Amino acid sequence: MYIKRITIQGFKTYKNETIVTNISPNHNVITGRNGSGKSNFFSAIRFVLSDDYSRLSDEEKKSLLHESSTPVMFAFVEIVFDNSDRRIPTARDEVKVKRTIGMRKDDYSLNDMTMSRSDVMSHLSVAGFSKSNPYYIVPQGKVTALTNAKDSERLKLLKDVAGAGVFETKLKDSLKEMNITGQKQEQIKIMLDDIENRLNDLNEEKEEFKEFDHLNRERKILEWTIKDREIKSIEEQIEKIGNDYEDDGNDKLEIMNRVSKREKLIDSNQKNLATTIDEKKLILLEVNQLEKEKSELLSSLANLKVSLSDMEVDMDLNVEISQKEKLEQFQMDIDAKKLELNELEPKISELKHKEETLVKEIYNLSSKQMLLVNKKTQSSRFENESQRNEWINSQIDRLIANKISRETQYNKINSQIEQLHDQLESITTQKMEIDSTDPIDDKIKITDDEYYKIKHFSRKLVDERSEKWREESRKKAIIQQYEEKLTTIEQDLVGTMDGHISKGIDLVNTIAEKFGQKDKVYGCLGELINISEKYRTAAEVVAGNSLFHIVVANEQVAEMIIKEMGKYKGGRITFIPINRIETINVTYPQGNSFVPLYKKISPIGNEAIKKAMWPVVMHIFGRSLVCVNLQVGSEMGREYNLDAITLDGDRIDRNGVLSGGFRDRKASRVEYLHELSKVKGNIFKHKQEIEKLQKEILELNSNIITKNGEISGKKAILDELFNARNNILNEQNKLDNDYIRIKNEELQLEKSRDDINSQILTLKRRIEEYEHQRMTRFTQSTLTENDEKELKEIIENLPILEKERVEIHQELDILELNKSTINSLLSENIIPMYNDLKAKINSSNGSLDTPKNQAIEIKQQIESIENQLQIINNKNGKYVETVSTIEKKINELENLIDELDNEQAADIKDYEDMSKESDKGMVKRTRLRNMQKEKEKVIGELGALPENTKVAFKDETLGTLTNKLSKVNDELKRYSHVNKKALEQFRRFSDQKTELVSKLNELDESKKSIEHLMKILEKRKNEAIIRSFKEVSFAFSKIFERLVPEGKGKLIILKKKNQPANTSISLSQVQPRYDSQQTQLGDENNELQSQSQSQTETDDAGKEMNSYIGISISVSFNSKKDEQQRLEQLSGGQKTLCALALIFAIQHIDPAPFYLFDEIDANLDTQYRTSVANLVYELSRDAQFICTTFRPEQLKVCDKFYGVMFRNKTSTISEIDQDTALGFIEGQSN
Repeated sequence: MYIKRITIQGFKTYKNETIVTNISPNHNVITGRNGSGKSNFFSAIRFVLSDDYSRLSDEEKKSLLHESSTPVMFAFVEIVFDNSDRRIPTARDEVKVKRTIGMRKDDYSLNDMTMSRSDVMSHLSVAGFSKSNPYYIVPQGKVTALTNAKDSERLKLLKDVAGAGVFETKLKDSLKEMNITGQKQEQIKIMLDDIENRLNDLNEEKEEFKEFDHLNRERKILEWTIKDREIKSIEEQIEKIGNDYEDDGNDKLEIMNRVSKREKLIDSNQKNLATTIDEKKLILLEVNQLEKEKSELLSSLANLKVSLSDMEVDMDLNVEISQKEKLEQFQMDIDAKKLELNELEPKISELKHKEETLVKEIYNLSSKQMLLVNKKTQSSRFENESQRNEWINSQIDRLIANKISRETQYNKINSQIEQLHDQLESITTQKMEIDSTDPIDDKIKITDDEYYKIKHFSRKLVDERSEKWREESRKKAIIQQYEEKLTTIEQDLVGTMDGHISKGIDLVNTIAEKFGQKDKVYGCLGELINISEKYRTAAEVVAGNSLFHIVVANEQVAEMIIKEMGKYKGGRITFIPINRIETINVTYPQGNSFVPLYKKISPIGNEAIKKAMWPVVMHIFGRSLVCVNLQVGSEMGREYNLDAITLDGDRIDRNGVLSGGFRDRKASRVEYLHELSKVKGNIFKHKQEIEKLQKEILELNSNIITKNGEISGKKAILDELFNARNNILNEQNKLDNDYIRIKNEELQLEKSRDDINSQILTLKRRIEEYEHQRMTRFTQSTLTENDEKELKEIIENLPILEKERVEIHQELDILELNKSTINSLLSENIIPMYNDLKAKINSSNGSLDTPKNQAIEIKQQIESIENQLQIINNKNGKYVETVSTIEKKINELENLIDELDNEQAADIKDYEDMSKESDKGMVKRTRLRNMQKEKEKVIGELGALPENTKVAFKDETLGTLTNKLSKVNDELKRYSHVNKKALEQFRRFSDQKTELVSKLNELDESKKSIEHLMKILEKRKNEAIIRSFKEVSFAFSKIFERLVPEGKGKLIILKKKNQPANTSISLSQVQPRYDSQQTQLGDENNELQSQSQSQTETDDAGKEMNSYIGISISVSFNSKKDEQQRLEQLSGGQKTLCALALIFAIQHIDPAPFYLFDEIDANLDTQYRTSVANLVYELSRDAQFICTTFRPEQLKVCDKFYGVMFRNKTSTISEIDQDTALGFIEGQSN
């Protein structure tokens, strides 16, 4: 054992955590400059291991903490020992001892476990850290103190090394015990004197007491005989009451059997009732869900009907028919108006022709008239022909200019008419092209049919999804009800098991589900077996908590779950791996009074699980036998090595342990587990159905999304078709409107052109007339008679023709006005209205969001909801019938339970009445037994009875015995003054005297033993001191010769002055324990006397031990034969060497695991430092040495070097090499 590592923090100059590791198990030297902290390092080790710091005041604690600007609140030192040799009794190869100190704390720990100081020191003392030898740690000054010690102090040190303190403690204890024994002896002697006096007094009262005793014996016999007869009478009454009680018990047992059977029947019916009520609740839950759905559907239906009604109000129901009729009416009006126009055209043409003829005729007549008039008047207007021609030319020029202007207008209008005609032909061509395209309405109808077909299918999917949603809601509501029931069952079940098991079961289920191991975790044992109801109580008692053991497929599953449970830090559970359970072979007895329990148990599950579960059933129940009673069970159990159990759960195992008592049959664990499993199964079933519904809903959602996409696609196509059709209709309407507009413009222009043409013709005729007039000869004569006649006819005809023209023109104006009105009506009213109505109809048929389509869709939704309502009503009707049947069953069960309860109450009342009578009997029996006990007590108080007591008065009657007893009591009254206990007291005091004399003798023997022990202890103490002195002296001489080869040294024990002068003890008087082979301090050639002679001389020395007053040191440094010097005569270095030799000698006889030397060579001369260094190195081969020095001698022979440095008021220590260590020394010397 040696120090392996030292950690220091906050201790004195070691502020920061300092770790000294890899310490050699041999010789280690620590060096450093003065004040660097070498001694503080040794103080740290002493702080943990020695008594120097055992009790510290607050000031002392504060002085140990590092002093700096930043206060250190605590310090600790930890020493790690190599314990591979197991000197400290622990299984560890390393032992850590740590001490932590603060202003308010001082703690020790061993291997990180807090311990008291005494416990730690106890462990260290076992390892060899002796309190009697304080020299395994030698701090600065201790060598000097030993050097300057007095002879008496060295003697005291020798006693400590020899362990004399232990003997002295035992001597003190023995002396104390001897004093106590003496006190007890004195007390016993006083008590013996008192007893002797009392015996003398009682001897005088003894004779009178004999007469009294004769009468008293007769009294006792009489009293015993009377009480014995009374007791026998009481016993007869008690026996009669017991027989009556047993008869009542049989009757009550019969009643209880009926009650028990009826209780089972009631329990069965109540379970059936509860199941039926649960069934009713589920159906009512379904009905409520359906009613809720019905309410929602009715609300939706009402809203749809309101929407449909509002839509029908806003939309005239006959509007489509009315619009079509209007469109047809408009078409008829257009056709009629066109017919009217066709009829007007020939009339207008005819009238125009008539008008033109009349205009020409009127024009010709007017021209003729004008010529005749000019002819008649030219002579008066013009002077000559030239003047006339000049005026005519001017008129011709004016008319020509006017004609040219009109011709220009005519050409322009004619060009416009041609353009309009071209436009009309283009419009006609476009209309023909539009009419020749594929009919778009057919495409719209086909696409529309496909659209509504897809939409109808999508609505069916939506309705189906809604039904799935409603079914999911119903399932969730049912699961919620089952979960509430599950919570109740779990609470009841938890009440029958330990909380850790309950938590463990929950954790197992959670972990199994988390890691997908549900198929390998089969469940609790109680869930996997079916037990015959008659044998359920017995099976539950046998299984116990095994019912909650989890059955798994193999041990790997169990290990995985247990590992995971450790992470949750809660719950405990036992697993049964099926693959590890083997079928047991059991031999069962044959008979009708018992049956193997396993035969009444069967596994639950599929065939594979059943087959795998049989070994488990046999493992748990295979060694149990159900018997009619425990007596039979006990016999069979012992014979066949089986556990026996009754149907009521009373049990006696194969080892003879008996258990039983009341069991609540209602709190059946198996039943709870089965019910729990059933409810969990229902929950699991409904959850699976919900998962299936959710998958179906997801599939429906996908299909609905797909159909919605198809609907959107069809709608887009329809929108495109409707837009195309609307574009065509708009284009047709535009072309029609343009055609009418252009045609009207053409007609107007043609009319203007005809007017201009008439004007041009008129201008031409007038020009011709003026030219003709200019060509005629100018005369001054008047008109001829023919001219006058012609002029007169012209004047008469012109008004008639003009009137006729005006009438024709008026009629023509009327016709043209009618025509214009009709055209205007067609172009501005009827045709635009026709086109607008047609566009509106087409628009209504060209959108999916029209009121018509919305109304159709709403009607389809109404129809769907009405179908759903019909389904719900049908279901409700069936549920109402089912509920009615269930309620009838519930009433029957409740009536049956009430009837059974009444019968039960009657039997219980009879039972209670019998119990009351039995209780009265029991009370009377208790009273009789108390009387019996009192009389037996009286008999017992009679004390010892004469031998003839039972036969003395056996033939006497009870009355005679009573009279005799009365007479004896009267005679006894004469002896009332007699000390009735005189004889008894005499005997008791005699016994006490004998006992006290015996104790006094024992105390005498004990005192002698203690005195003998004290002598032995004193002798052994002296022997130990003498032996230790001789061993230390022997070792001192050898070590001194090793250190000073030319010299010689010895220890001298000093006596008082009145003792003989020869005060030394020969080394030959003791067999030394010094191992010269290991230490090489001397040879084995010393002549030692035999063991018997040594013992004799030791005894003689022991007798003289009290005369010793000290130990002196005598040495010679120059010769082995020169006169030796006393210690006081030596130099300081020589004294130090002697002290070190003494320390090494003490360490030799009381070795420690390691040694700590703090600058022990400081005061030695060079040659002695070398000797000490070599000695330490040799000793370190078998023990660890840790030394501090500022001398080079030890550095030359040690194994490890450590340097201590001091910087910023903080010490640090680290491993260094030999050159660095020597450098420290040289620097210190310089």
